Amino acid sequence: MMVQGKCRFPGMLYILLSFVPWILYWFLCGIGLRIGILASLIISLLILMPQVRRKEFNLMDVTSLMFFSVGAIAVFIFDLKVFVEKSGFLGYLALFLMATLSLTVKQPFTLQVSKRDYPEIYWKIPWFLKINSFVTAIWAL
Repeated sequence: MMVQGKCRFPGMLYILLSFVPWILYWFLCGIGLRIGILASLIISLLILMPQVRRKEFNLMDVTSLMFFSVGAIAVFIFDLKVFVEKSGFLGYLALFLMATLSLTVKQPFTLQVSKRDYPEIYWKIPWFLKINSFVTAIWAL
């Protein structure tokens, strides 16, 4: 999809892209490879770079960068194994907290994804926010 002369991924494809660092983290750390944290950090940085240029940030991508930054410091500087040994629990906890926080501030993280697929005229309609709040709540579960 082209928006203002720039290529934009549709919402569903974008959320898949946002999950790539997490999938890589869970897979590599799940088999005991701590490099999974570093690889996920690098991919998170690559995903976030265009957002920095546009000054338009996706909450899930920022959460990913923060999580993998803390994880990389913990594993590679302090030699803590918890981010590798408990990758499933810690990853799901981080995503749960992200979804819950976004609901608390009434900006469900799925709203950013939905805005990629729906015209701006819908963004301020109460049911649009309610639907996204519901979908985000389901993600949090």
